[in-house]
Amino acid sequence: MKVLVIGGSVFVSKALVRKLLSESKTVYVLNRGSHKNVEGTIHLYADRNNPDLFLEAIGNLEFDVVYDICAYFPKQTRIAIDSLGGRIGHFVHMSSATVYNRTNRYPMREEDSRGESDIWGDYSKNKYLCEEELFSAWTANGFPATMLRPFYIYGPGNNFDRESYVMKRLLHRAPIVLPGMGERIIQLSHIDDVVDTLIKISNRTESFGQAYNVGGNEYVTFSDWVETCAMALEVKAKTFCVESKYIGYTAREWFPFRDINFFGSCEKIMNQTGIMPKYSLLKGLQQTFSQIKKDDFTEFKTTICERAIIEKHLELIAKG
Repeated sequence: MKVLVIGGSVFVSKALVRKLLSESKTVYVLNRGSHKNVEGTIHLYADRNNPDLFLEAIGNLEFDVVYDICAYFPKQTRIAIDSLGGRIGHFVHMSSATVYNRTNRYPMREEDSRGESDIWGDYSKNKYLCEEELFSAWTANGFPATMLRPFYIYGPGNNFDRESYVMKRLLHRAPIVLPGMGERIIQLSHIDDVVDTLIKISNRTESFGQAYNVGGNEYVTFSDWVETCAMALEVKAKTFCVESKYIGYTAREWFPFRDINFFGSCEKIMNQTGIMPKYSLLKGLQQTFSQIKKDDFTEFKTTICERAIIEKHLELIAKG
């Protein structure tokens, strides 16, 4: 099988490439070469924002599956559609659950309203517009696209300081400040489960023109998340639960997640395809910690923001 990964060198796309190679696929990666590509891939050098360079890079090649992991603007998706139409078996687009509009109804489902979210800003707007390009191409020309909408992704190779943020503080016995009184609910997917979903959805004709939420089977609060990290590391967690509006900082100024609920139903993909995650959150975090270089945790400092919040929190407690 001949596949193309647009991206191919960071976190999700890198893990995907390695898995595809392990399955003896012929793997092409299209990127600008800003990061080292995985050994064994065939590099197609191009700036995906330039339609002429994109076409020149792929030449006369045809692909069984194309995985677009790094489309952040509708122009990029349009270039991919125009360049690859009629030359591929399936186009799998990595979208995002940030495309959903702000809501008080959970879990979020695929049919919920989408668009520009005031929570996520231009990122969600542009991911939504990428989806719209693909839905339109499917309706108009039968372009065989499937969209996956993950929530938070974690695991070895994560280029976001999320589980590492918590683990560093746990190992250094430092307090962890939780916004939303630790009660916000989130949903996480282990990187291996995300990669398995990308591969297992490939060439399933029932998925053409469809979008699917992707996430683990567990919804957890911020407090649950930290406690599960502590269980994985076999240490005790020390936490402070605060309300952001009372301490003068937004959650993202010190914490790896926004102060919102962010979780959804994954029944659609499970019911239609039978694809299910294999990792529990605890098992996934244990696997993650076992593969992270311990040197990554040797340097750690509580930020000025965190220290200020803790001091303010203690002051409020003293005042009753």
